[in-house]
Amino acid sequence: MCKALVVFLEGLRSWPEIEFIKSKANCIVIAFVAPRAVRLTRIEQRGRADDSARHFDERDKREINYGVATCIALADEYIINSGTQKDAYLQLDEIIKSALG
Repeated sequence: MCKALVVFLEGLRSWPEIEFIKSKANCIVIAFVAPRAVRLTRIEQRGRADDSARHFDERDKREINYGVATCIALADEYIINSGTQKDAYLQLDEIIKSALG
């Protein structure tokens, strides 16, 4: 059995997933959020075939219908991911330090 102080799970999309994890471990939920315009610009810059600006609204609606909005609304902490990757890491570092006391 692994006994780590910090474990990251990425890609949770529904509250039942989070409830299950919280029933098994002492944890916090951190939502990474960014303004719509920032997310759209990043998608356009990536230029990936599986993630296009043309399908942006469609994907958002699908994610919302699946339950990701509940996960974001009920998160314990938030990272405002509108700057650089380093900015996001610094915010994450502060949350982890605070959680570990």
